[in-house]
Amino acid sequence: METKGEWGYGRWVGRLKPSSVPGILNSFFTDDWDDKTTADSDKDGTKFEVDIEFLTYTFGKGKGQVHLALHGWGKKNVFVKEAELDFNPSDDYHVYGFDILPDGITWYADGKEIGAYKCPEGQTVPDIKHEFFMNSWTSAKWIKGPPAAEGKYSIDWVRYYPLVKK
Repeated sequence: METKGEWGYGRWVGRLKPSSVPGILNSFFTDDWDDKTTADSDKDGTKFEVDIEFLTYTFGKGKGQVHLALHGWGKKNVFVKEAELDFNPSDDYHVYGFDILPDGITWYADGKEIGAYKCPEGQTVPDIKHEFFMNSWTSAKWIKGPPAAEGKYSIDWVRYYPLVKK
């Protein structure tokens, strides 16, 4: 799924319940995929991307991981972290999100910080518009698919809160 609208600095959150079937990736991310201010190609954005990705093979009894990533400034992996959770993300809905701010990105699960990227001195997160995406897919290598059964990714709600500039 992809939003028609685009937004900039602010908080991006969703109440999500990823699949319990191993071998699936469920994602929640932003990407400047398309510069919607132009009539050019639908792939003419900067590709600046902030990810929350659930690799379901990491889920177990009372635990799981969430893959956090930042792609930007012409680099595929500016920041990557496998954030350990003290719950299985597929057992229930949880609120996940991140703040995209001028000085960096901070990721959250149920209001608790699970990862942070701070820009080096002299660098800022670009003040650009992002589309909001959620998807589900598989691959043999990284995701350890294909899954043995059909999986269900449940999205209760998603929200965007703009940065209030003082």
